[in-house]
Amino acid sequence: MANARPVTQIRLGVVRASIWANETTNGTRYSVTVGRLYMKDSEWKTSSSFGHDELLVLCKTLDMAYMWIAERNATRRSAGSGATAVEDMGNEGQQDVDEVSDDEDLPMTPPPRNPSSGGRRSS
Repeated sequence: MANARPVTQIRLGVVRASIWANETTNGTRYSVTVGRLYMKDSEWKTSSSFGHDELLVLCKTLDMAYMWIAERNATRRSAGSGATAVEDMGNEGQQDVDEVSDDEDLPMTPPPRNPSSGGRRSS
């Protein structure tokens, strides 16, 4: 598929997320690739490496990509179930948390702050 194109791209500054649709027997599955745009020899290039100044922008770009995909998945699922997109997204999120939190030994709250360490958390 030399002519394959992403279904959409999200760009914030020099950071770009491309969202790809992959049709399967179970419906559409989405994947995301990210890159940092830069100019070299009067030509735009893409790198998969990010500097310190681009990390928060990368996080926001990925958050936006996640929401774009979640909205489409929720709309697709709710069309068949009668649930609203928001209800369906909420149920999906809860299911994901339940699946991840099988290990009961993990603390649910952060450890208390140690006042003698200038407010840093004690380990």
